[in-house]
This record gives sequence, C-alpha cells and structure tokens, in this order.
Amino acid sequence: MPIVAPIYKSSWYNGLIREENVSSEYGTKTPPPTPRNKHKLKLDQIMRVLFKLSKKITVNIINRLFDENFICEEVDIQYENSEFIQDDYGRITADMFITIRDYRQICRYHIEFQTMNDSSMVIRMFRYGFEKAVELAGSIEADQPIILEFPRQLVIFLEENEKIDDSLMIELRLPSGEVIPYAVPVMKYWRYTAEDLKEQKMYALLPLQAFKSRKKIQMIYKSRKSVVEKSRLITAEFTLLKETIQRTVDILGELHNQQEIHTGDLERILRVIQNINEYLYKRYGEYQTIKEEVHHMVKTLYDPRIKHEGFREGIKEGIKEGIKEGIKEGIKEGELKVAKRLLDKGLKVTEIAEVTDLSVEEIQTLQT
Repeated sequence: MPIVAPIYKSSWYNGLIREENVSSEYGTKTPPPTPRNKHKLKLDQIMRVLFKLSKKITVNIINRLFDENFICEEVDIQYENSEFIQDDYGRITADMFITIRDYRQICRYHIEFQTMNDSSMVIRMFRYGFEKAVELAGSIEADQPIILEFPRQLVIFLEENEKIDDSLMIELRLPSGEVIPYAVPVMKYWRYTAEDLKEQKMYALLPLQAFKSRKKIQMIYKSRKSVVEKSRLITAEFTLLKETIQRTVDILGELHNQQEIHTGDLERILRVIQNINEYLYKRYGEYQTIKEEVHHMVKTLYDPRIKHEGFREGIKEGIKEGIKEGIKEGIKEGELKVAKRLLDKGLKVTEIAEVTDLSVEEIQTLQT
C-alpha cells in the first residue's frame, strides 16, 4: 500500500517583517538575508499569521483542506514544534504543524507554502514528516513497539505552473526489495478565486490572492524588453492587482458584516494583504500612485470598523477571551514544570498523566 498524506489604534499597517533589520531570537542583529531567503522568511511569517487566526477560521480551513468535519466548539487546537535539530546540530524548519483534538481522536497536520515547482520539495516533506514522527515516538517505553506516525501533509502551491501534479511522489525502496510509494497531496491555489475561497470557507487564504500577480510581474521585470515597455506592462499588472485586492477587500467586508470573521481576524488579514502589496512594489518598481490607492483601499475598510461602537464591544470580548486563554496557558505551563520534575524523579509517563491534566503524548514530548 502506498504511503499517502491524504488531502482531506493598531500597528496593522506596519507589515509582518522589517527586511532591512532582522534580529535573531537572542536579540542580536544578523545580516540582511538574500532576496530568496527574504522571500521565504516572508512566507513563513504570513503562514504563522493566517493559520493562527480564531479557532473558527482555523477549523474551517482544516476541514476543507483535509476533508474533515470538526466542530469548532468540540476541539482543541495546538501548534506543534516545527524546528528539528540534526545530529550535526544543524536545523531544518518546516512551516506549520497543527494538532486537533476532540473526544474521538487526535489528528496531526503538516502544511507547507511553496511558490515555485521544486523537485526536492517531496523529499523535504518526507524529512519533515519523518522528523515529526520520530519526535512523537522518541519517549516510548522500552517494552513498547516503536510506531512512526506521520502527520497528514499538504503543499499549497501559490503560483501558476501546469507542470505541478495533483500530488508529489517518491518511491521508498526497502532492503527487502519492497517498493513503497510516498505521496503528498497538492493544493493549486492559483485556481481559486476570492469567491471560491469565500464559498468554501477558506477565509484564511483570501489575502494570498494578492500574491497571484508576483510571477507575471517578475517575468516582465526580468525580460529583455525595453524600459518603457517594462514600465507599461508592469503598470498594467499592478492595475489588475489592484482590482484583485479590491474584490478581496469587498469579500472581507461582507464576511465581517456577517460576523463570519471578527475584527481581530480582519486586522491580521488586512495586514497580510498590505504586506504582500508593499513587498511587490518595493521589489518591482516605484508605482506610488497605485500603491497608495491600495493602501487607502485597505485602510478605508479597516478604520470605520475598528471605530464603530459595536465593534469596540467585540474587542472587549476579545480581550476577555485573551485573558481566559492566558490563564489556561499559565496553568498549562505550571503543569509542564511539575511533570518535568516528576520525570526527573523517575516517575513513569502514565503515572504523571494520572496526577496532572496533561495527556500521555504531551508528557512524552516533554520527556523528549
């Protein structure tokens, strides 16, 4: 049988990252990354924002991408570690691991964003899945069989490329001679309009509509056309981009009016749109007139809503909810510390699970 990952006032305008001044997690300044790395870093940041919106939006998109039927009120969402340390102390970093728990099961998912068709992508997906499986299995008791459980995986390709198949495939040839196909499903994002995403409740992916123009603009920019011709063509593409953003912003306004997305989610989504827009203009030309039109378009949607009295109450509720979540996180942190001390004293994982509210999987991860 093949191994298959089935497809089943605010600072909102400041952008997701400052490309000219990147700091490490220790607070020391590091040299600016190369354009390719800057672009990858931006996608990482975007994904963290879009897949960490409210629970309702996250559950909706997981349901659609992986053909699930989770009910928002019945599940807990956990964002898992996505950085793995190698034996030589090197690191590999995936985009997003998400675990969803309900009363029936624990389901794990791995999602990657990709712009271009990369032949090594499927190998990286296998490595990411394998590292996560090893991480989960690392603390199994000595007398238990070792089971490597891969998460369900998906690659979201943003830019049009007809050479991309419906899944990424490799074959695993075992010493016994057995050949096991390994497949990762693909989402061809460029085929989805803003209306499609709204209908299928994939609201978190709406701001990426602005990213569809990047490849065309890049091709014009790198072509051997004259400066005048490049200017004309790029301006035309930015005009189309403005229309795409306008449709997206209109749909976001409708969803907000229908209370399908709340003000906090709207802020984050608009921030992503603005960030992608800034990135395109910064990299492919100074077309300030259109740039300012897009900025005004986004700001016009956001400002009246944040100031409206009705939405202020929503913000208050959001703050209350944030306090509740903070208390929960504080309790969880305390339990993790207790569990760590009990592990150091030699207690078994199952014994610790009985005296805390932690699951066996959480304690095993802590032990690892």
